[in-house]
Amino acid sequence: MLNAGGFSTSLLDTFGSKTAGLSSASTFVAPKSAAMTTYDNAMSSYAPKLLDPSDEIATAPYVAADEMIQGLRLASPCPTRATFIRNLRQVTDFTSSGLMAPVDLSKPKKPQVCKNFVRVDPTGRGFSMVPPPAALNHAGFWCGQVLSGS
Repeated sequence: MLNAGGFSTSLLDTFGSKTAGLSSASTFVAPKSAAMTTYDNAMSSYAPKLLDPSDEIATAPYVAADEMIQGLRLASPCPTRATFIRNLRQVTDFTSSGLMAPVDLSKPKKPQVCKNFVRVDPTGRGFSMVPPPAALNHAGFWCGQVLSGS
């Protein structure tokens, strides 16, 4: 099985052992990684009512807010829209504090070429990272390249 929606502990809570072996592609680092633990702790402190912070629907806005904060930090003390965009577009390795593979913000229309793959363990109670082959490995992510269309 392949799940296109990323990994989520609520998926395991709902379907249990039926999900054993399920693979999922994700933009974000593997569960239990240092960056994900930091994220989980922040969500527990600042969004304690959120039922499942591991759901990518929760993680994506966190990353977007982090990108916005980075843009504000890089802009002048009295930022304009233009300085915000110009300075943020100079970032070529945005990772949202390690939650995702580096993204080149200077190329906003280019597709992201790195993913993480996780698999549900045989018991259906946890996730494990599927390591990429050496040729595609970039900091633990599966990274490819954009193919030119002809």
